[in-house]
Amino acid sequence: MNLPQSGAQMYEQKQQLKHEHRDRLIAVGIRAIEHVLKPNDPEVIREYLDVARTHNAARIREILRAQKEYFPTAQPSRETFLLNAINGLFELAVTGKYVNAHTTTMMSYDANIIHRVFAPAYNSCVFESAKRQQNEINWQDRELRPLIEDSFEQLRTAEKQLKRKQRELKAA
Repeated sequence: MNLPQSGAQMYEQKQQLKHEHRDRLIAVGIRAIEHVLKPNDPEVIREYLDVARTHNAARIREILRAQKEYFPTAQPSRETFLLNAINGLFELAVTGKYVNAHTTTMMSYDANIIHRVFAPAYNSCVFESAKRQQNEINWQDRELRPLIEDSFEQLRTAEKQLKRKQRELKAA
């Protein structure tokens, strides 16, 4: 892109906002998965969470490719639900798409990629009991969804400030 210096800086700042927002959503997804983990769950789940924390895109893509081969033959289990949650988290971590505050709101939350982390995480609890699953849903609603809303609000506010700054530069 051949942007004037101020335009190039604005583009970089917008990209930075995108990455900060995505990082906040990843942190929320990690909390959702960690909250349902038990000591006897496969160690690979914890290892994958560490990979998500490091944002190692090459390793994440490698794991996603391997999981695509595994899942068509996997039987539903606590482990497969947890791995589905990890895959949703990984897809969020490596997406090049802009997680936009204007197109992804709580109204369209079910379509949001972060929901691909929450639902498998709380569904992993169904192997204990329906009550445990409902408790997890309630915890996510109470503890995590406000964090997502806050992240979107931070993004909206920062985008507005950036646009205002851009208009001021154009006017000058």
